[in-house]
Amino acid sequence: MNLPLIKSIYALLNRSYFFRWPILMRSVYKTASWSFSILVLFSAFISVAQAQESLVGFTSNGGPEGKGTLFSVKTNGTGYSVLKGFADWGKQPEGNLVKGDDGNFYGLTSAGGTFNGYGTVFKVTSSGDITVLHQFNYTTDGGYPHGSLVKGADGNFYGLTSAGGSNTYGTIFKITPSGTFTVIKNFEYSTGAKPNGHLTVGKDGNFYGMTYNGGTNGTGVIFKLTPGGTYSVLHHFNKPTDGGNSYGSLTQGKDGNFYGMTYSGGTFNYGTIFRISSTGTFKVVHHLQTLDGTYPDRNNLVSASDGNLYGMIRTGGNNGTGTIFKLTTAGAFNVIRHLDYRNDGGRPTSSLVQGADGALYGTTSQGGTNGYGTIFKITTKGTLTVLHHLEVKTDGGTPMGALYRNSDGNFYGLNSDGGKAFYGTIFKITPSGTYTVLNTFNGASQGNSPSGSIILAKDGAYYGTTNNGGANQHGTIFKICGGVTTVLRSFNKNTDGGFPYDGLVQGTDGSFYGLTSEGGNYNSGTIYRITAGGSFKVLYHFNSSVEGSGPAGSLIQGKDGSFYGTAKYGGPNRGGTIFKITAAGAFKVLWSLTSSSDGSAPDGNLVQGADGNLYGIASSGGTNNNGTIFKISPTGTNFKVMKHFNSLPDGNYPLGSLALGKDGNFYGTTSSGGSTSYDGVIFRITPAGDYKVLKRLSGPTEGEAPKGNLVQASDGNFYGMTSAGGKNNAGTLFRITPSGSYTVLRHFNLTTDGGEPSGSLIVQKPNPLVANAQSTTTAEDKAKAIVLTGSGGSPLTYSIRSNPKNGTLSGTGANRTYTPKPNFTGKDTFTFTVSVGCQVSAPATVTITVSPVNDAPVLASIGKKTVVKGSTLSFTATATDPDAGQTKTFSLVGAPSGATINATSGAFSWKPSIAGSYNFTVKVTDNGSPALSDQEAVSVTVLNSTSSTVRLNTGGEAATSSLGSFSADNYFSGATSISATTSPIANTTDDILYQNNRRATDVGGSFTYNIPVSNGSYTVKLHFAETFYTAAGQRKFNVSAEGASWLSNYDIVAAAGGTKVAVVATKNIKVADGSLTLLFSSVVDKACVAAIEVLPASAAESSEANTNLITSLYPNPAEDFLMVTLQTTGERVQAKITNDQGTVVKTIDQLVDTNKLQVEVAPLKAGLYQLHVQTPTGEQIYRFVKK
Repeated sequence: MNLPLIKSIYALLNRSYFFRWPILMRSVYKTASWSFSILVLFSAFISVAQAQESLVGFTSNGGPEGKGTLFSVKTNGTGYSVLKGFADWGKQPEGNLVKGDDGNFYGLTSAGGTFNGYGTVFKVTSSGDITVLHQFNYTTDGGYPHGSLVKGADGNFYGLTSAGGSNTYGTIFKITPSGTFTVIKNFEYSTGAKPNGHLTVGKDGNFYGMTYNGGTNGTGVIFKLTPGGTYSVLHHFNKPTDGGNSYGSLTQGKDGNFYGMTYSGGTFNYGTIFRISSTGTFKVVHHLQTLDGTYPDRNNLVSASDGNLYGMIRTGGNNGTGTIFKLTTAGAFNVIRHLDYRNDGGRPTSSLVQGADGALYGTTSQGGTNGYGTIFKITTKGTLTVLHHLEVKTDGGTPMGALYRNSDGNFYGLNSDGGKAFYGTIFKITPSGTYTVLNTFNGASQGNSPSGSIILAKDGAYYGTTNNGGANQHGTIFKICGGVTTVLRSFNKNTDGGFPYDGLVQGTDGSFYGLTSEGGNYNSGTIYRITAGGSFKVLYHFNSSVEGSGPAGSLIQGKDGSFYGTAKYGGPNRGGTIFKITAAGAFKVLWSLTSSSDGSAPDGNLVQGADGNLYGIASSGGTNNNGTIFKISPTGTNFKVMKHFNSLPDGNYPLGSLALGKDGNFYGTTSSGGSTSYDGVIFRITPAGDYKVLKRLSGPTEGEAPKGNLVQASDGNFYGMTSAGGKNNAGTLFRITPSGSYTVLRHFNLTTDGGEPSGSLIVQKPNPLVANAQSTTTAEDKAKAIVLTGSGGSPLTYSIRSNPKNGTLSGTGANRTYTPKPNFTGKDTFTFTVSVGCQVSAPATVTITVSPVNDAPVLASIGKKTVVKGSTLSFTATATDPDAGQTKTFSLVGAPSGATINATSGAFSWKPSIAGSYNFTVKVTDNGSPALSDQEAVSVTVLNSTSSTVRLNTGGEAATSSLGSFSADNYFSGATSISATTSPIANTTDDILYQNNRRATDVGGSFTYNIPVSNGSYTVKLHFAETFYTAAGQRKFNVSAEGASWLSNYDIVAAAGGTKVAVVATKNIKVADGSLTLLFSSVVDKACVAAIEVLPASAAESSEANTNLITSLYPNPAEDFLMVTLQTTGERVQAKITNDQGTVVKTIDQLVDTNKLQVEVAPLKAGLYQLHVQTPTGEQIYRFVKK
């Protein structure tokens, strides 16, 4: 028996905590199994020898969450894994949110983020959960977006940056909901530069926008961008005549033109309001003057339901703090509110949005009770109500974008300032003013920008510090156990100190000790102690002139139990200090550095050599002012400079610390020097002071500017990081042998890995815990049970690290169930880890392949049909199929003779010759395997003929009236309800016809009447009375007859001159398909109708019906002007206005060159009036109210 060999193997195995020697020994001493035991032992030995140690460290920037990562990687460079991301969602959002097809909101921040603060694109749920989709990189992407995103027809989002890109003048970009980012255009000065607003999607599908400067005259352009990316300039601003330097965006009016504002220029140099067509026809509609509001700054217009445009201007007006105004498309401008800074809020930098109640909702960026702005609503008449006065610390403040009106009835918005971190907030507010903060930018509640080293404590958890973030934005102390992060302390600079640059050291007492670089009693930093449970105590407050200030390294615990460290600045000799402190807080300065002789600004920590002395580095000073290496005894005696750095041969400005190698020598780095490229060096120095450069770094290929320490692994090699350079210019992770053989193990990718590390690595023993990856399959729309597995310890805790994107997970522990999204097919993944206590495995991926299963097509409801004998019944069957690309074939089952349906389009046609009831089925079949189908039963009633008159009491039962007998409601389809009242109705003796209304069930909904009649001409009368609302503007809808527009933005109160007042709309209509089709479509609230009459039209009736000139009249009530929309152009219109006594108060005789007649009513007294328009067969009369 070779016992020395067994002992050697035993010694090796005993170093690894996850092998159990007694079990192995029992096998060794069983003679019968001797050869098997040797194999087991050698197998175990080989397993240990091959197991890779891991390197764990911080990156200080980037990564999946934007501002640094904690990562793990094997010493051979494989198995890189982000253990934790530190968040920077961006800050100072200046625009508004936009809702995606997935129900989430999307937005921009104008600052913050990974790439030196150029902003971000983010997604936020309605409950406030934020995901950063993109970090703007100034050079490639553009930066500083000041506007908002817009959603294109393709479901993607489009936006503008105000600067950056290849030409530095900004960009146009596209980003998908999943975060795929594409630059569409880099702005060039000659065709427009530096846009500050957002794009506008036109009705033609193109994008329209403005730039602040550039173009022919240097004061900006108006441009168009096709969905395919073709860019064209529609107009170059000429500042003296047009205005220029616009900070805003365009708004498309109901007339199809685009409206916008310029910041300055125009007749009075206060800016202009202009109109431009999609082809570039430009006209200034108003030159701003002082009392109108001046210098529109990111102020945009909104096209309201009354056909007018409304907007805000940041400054000017009676109070100098902004105005709210109304503008007609003809250019009539009227200030409806001069903002009162204290009571209303002031200096608005956004636009209004119209609510379901017809009121306009908006924000001010300043003023109000607390000075940080307000959220308000204002009627179109100018009555303003403040819904919320923003309190900057709790609510956030200074909102600079518009509110977003969501389908839940609430408004969502962004504050550019304030909140816990003073970087802005996301909020929602109800129409009644209930305000809720959903989240706070920049997301660094756990801290971010980690710059020191992590430590693996005795309890198996990681402990570390962040330089920024936390509740007070002064940094944090955190703990990671089993993948769960807990903030133990958010530094308060004033009491605790703040902004720590390095990590913690665990003392022999189990507590953790560390340094802050600023704050404390003398604003010079502190020394503190914290327990694993979070009990925190400041041990010492630095006083710069006496003890030094700004400690940038970490503490070490000496062999005597005391802690040793350096202060970077101050001290009696002003070059920093070397100090000692006990666990009880007894503090002593061991040495005050003199820059010229000793070196100055020590940036790292000390290291205790085998001789008991303390060794360290000063980053500057010394003979050459390039830094020094020194040693000192723990008692503060025998201070000696071992090396004065000389830039080119030696390197200079060392920012890390020395590492004591197994050979007794010290190893370190400099951040600069070494060669003419000044990329830094890696060096070795003996305790006697013999200095040798092992490696002069070449930045582009090897990395540059290392700032942290080297660490030696069990393989004898040293590992470290550079803070810059490498293939991605985000730093590298490297290995170097004691003799100087250098290998780059990883080029950091700033976006995925994190990068720009300024801290150091630690070496972690091989992790026995393994989460097992697996692949599985399931069928479309079918849930799949999945059992997670792992090894390396017991009991294992299973934690989901990333959820699937195309499905959901349920269950606990190892037993999970994956449910794919409806109709999803393809591959989906999620990741998980296993843990024992605080130790956690690397993430493993579970891949689920969802195989397609044929889904049946779905035929839309067809319903009951009625047709007159001898007339043609036509309709088109429609169907959807969840399986894209499948062919759908329509057919009839049991149809009457002569009925046909187009197999491809679903178009049905039948001209019955016999009256009666017919039942058959429409069927649609797909071409899947197997082929599947859906069917809809159809019932058709064929009438011999219709009566000469059809009268329907819509929403009510059969009724007798002075007009004749009305049948009970019939022939309607769509989501509808009945609204009823018992109140008397004015302007009629037939109250029963108006007390019941058929209305759309949903806000914005529609419904249809298909009334069977013989082909011919009819006079159709629609009876209305507003029985619910008490003012105009609260219900508006459109009506079309036989596919042609009849009533547009119809307002019953405005047309009738009041509520609970009967009004009748009449039109001559020709029917050619055996059915009169009337479509009621909601615009504001819910469309409705009280009764319908269909009367055969005589020749005279047809003539009279066709001579109606007025199609709409607005606004009603009117204040300054009344806009009348006519059916004619190029004719002379004769009209008069009478008051409620019948007295003529105004006559009109005007040639109309467009289809609109503008009537001035400002001189009229408030009251009820009638507009009489002369037609060839008589008068047409409309009532209106003058405010």
